[in-house]
Amino acid sequence: YRRQRQMCIRDRVSCFATNAIQPNMLAIGSYNGTIGLFDVQRQPTCAALLNSHFGGVTQLKFSANGMYLFSGARKDGGFFEFML
Repeated sequence: YRRQRQMCIRDRVSCFATNAIQPNMLAIGSYNGTIGLFDVQRQPTCAALLNSHFGGVTQLKFSANGMYLFSGARKDGGFFEFML
């Protein structure tokens, strides 16, 4: 099935965040520690895949100016800041 091969999230979704400044941008966290960035107007294309956490991603938040994405995960104690 072609649509599934284009998706970058391969595990269950654990959280998501929307970007108020760039309303087409959606960040999705998964239980395998990856974060996918999507342009919702180009579904299901994944714009970027971030592999930083060892535990499941539990928190995602865009900065007020929409230029950064913050993430937190369970079991690894990691907190990351991504410049977009």
